[in-house]
Amino acid sequence: MRSFFFLGGRQQGQKDEQLKQLRGSLDRSEQEFEARKQELIASLQEEYRQQTGRRIQALDEQHKAELENLEQTYQYRLQALEAQLQAQPEHPFSGDAQTIADGYKARIQELEAQLENISPQIEAIESRYQAHIQELEAQLQSAAAVPDIAALEQGYQNRIQE
Repeated sequence: MRSFFFLGGRQQGQKDEQLKQLRGSLDRSEQEFEARKQELIASLQEEYRQQTGRRIQALDEQHKAELENLEQTYQYRLQALEAQLQAQPEHPFSGDAQTIADGYKARIQELEAQLENISPQIEAIESRYQAHIQELEAQLQSAAAVPDIAALEQGYQNRIQE
């Protein structure tokens, strides 16, 4: 009878030891999983930051090109108008000085009106550009602050199962 209790206690000790080993393995697995999960989260956040940076850079280049195009259009129109002014024949001194002055004033007003028409276009492009940059920065901040942990864990589990 004593040997039975001794053998039963021994078997219980082996079971306890196996249970400790299993718990240790489980703890290590959980720690490894958590470490891999954090690495994956950091990797995905970095990838998102890089993509956002590339999008901002592409938009920046696009807006710069638009601004350069508008500037070239403005310069071309200005040069064309100046050429037209130069091509006009000189008014003889015998002409009415007030009529000549009125003609120049009208031309100046025409040039200023064309300049005013181009300025809002440039300001609108700059405004859209700034708004889009702020939107992308807000997206970047929100993505960096609160990642979708459930989706990341599910993706991580899918990768592990593969």
